[in-house]
Amino acid sequence: METQHLDLTLERCPMSLLLTKRHVAKLLPNQGLIITLTEKSALQDIVRYLEQNMFSVVLKQNDENHFELIITHL
Repeated sequence: METQHLDLTLERCPMSLLLTKRHVAKLLPNQGLIITLTEKSALQDIVRYLEQNMFSVVLKQNDENHFELIITHL
């Protein structure tokens, strides 16, 4: 299946969390999503939400302020 991409680098919480919730609600089992973001507080909220809702989350930090979440619906 195709991996989707969601760029949240220009978004701030709570909008980044809301957009994440909308995108992951559409994921099919074993489908992937890559989220790019820069805000650390949004990162924490998104990871917490995903882990509580049965998603596999891998965090990559590309530099000091650039994060990438690789998400798979279990």
